[in-house]
Amino acid sequence: MPQKATPTPSYAFPQDLLDAQATLTTTQAAYEQYIHAPAPAAGPEDEQRVEELARYRADLHRLSIEVVVHPFWSTLERGTVVAARMALKHVHGSDGGQGQP
Repeated sequence: MPQKATPTPSYAFPQDLLDAQATLTTTQAAYEQYIHAPAPAAGPEDEQRVEELARYRADLHRLSIEVVVHPFWSTLERGTVVAARMALKHVHGSDGGQGQP
């Protein structure tokens, strides 16, 4: 007998949190693409690559902290934060902050 699907809760994510997560996701994708690109031979381009990687890492660190310490998380009931954080990672497009994964 098939089981009923459990409804996925929605969350009223604030716009600044949605924006931070979107920027984090985009930056992570760009970083992944950059690190998998062929590295140039040693020279000035190599120094630029090291600087660019450091910039990506700094941006990812800053954005991760912005998402993790956002005040929104303290408004949720205990035991629901992990599910809400996972839902935030899967928000697509502009849905008014309702967080439909």
